[in-house]
Order: sequence, then structure tokens, then C-alpha cells
Amino acid sequence: MNPDKIRNTLNILFLIGALAAVIVYFAV
Repeated sequence: MNPDKIRNTLNILFLIGALAAVIVYFAV
């Protein structure tokens, strides 16, 4: 795997995690 694809995947995972954290924060 090329480093660029790995960096892209980590970036997407981070965005999803941040979005989920915000949703949980406001839901509770």
C-alpha cells in the first residue's frame, strides 16, 4: 500500500470519529 492511501484512510477515519464524538456529545 502506498503511504498516500494510508494517510487518506486515516484522515477519513479521524473525520468519522470526530463526527461521532460530536453526535454522542450532543445526544447525551
